[in-house]
Amino acid sequence: MKKFFFACGILFFIIMCYVFIEIVFGWHFMISSDLEIKIPLTAKISCVDSHGGFHMDGETKAEVYFNEKQAQKFVQKIKDNGYWNKLPMNETLQKYINRPPEEEMSIPIINKGYWYLIDRNNMAANKHESDEIFDRVSRNYTVAIYDTDSNKLYYFREDT
Repeated sequence: MKKFFFACGILFFIIMCYVFIEIVFGWHFMISSDLEIKIPLTAKISCVDSHGGFHMDGETKAEVYFNEKQAQKFVQKIKDNGYWNKLPMNETLQKYINRPPEEEMSIPIINKGYWYLIDRNNMAANKHESDEIFDRVSRNYTVAIYDTDSNKLYYFREDT
């Protein structure tokens, strides 16, 4: 009987550790996975998420703040990745993410830095091109913009 309670205690501890890690570091893991670049666990993230609609439709906007050392490493990872582009981004994509500043999901216009796109639609011919995204009935894409002046990463995800 003691072994049973001990095993239950261990299982409970593992589950609680997983829940704690997911709550504290969940955004780090999600953003890292989407962008295929690891976000340091010590980087501060502020996030707004409107998902929860029909089929979890909604938008996510996150701002990741890097210190100087983290920023240098992150820029090197961007350069090594191959799918990040130097700003400016194309006008169509910029229109969808640069909204009026009073909007909660607004991302400011960044002049110096890099941008990244992934079209998460299964029908996408090239997941790193925006040509087809806005011609479909539904949009599932992620855009990231890294501002080299402020060492800040803006992450935007739309699911419709």
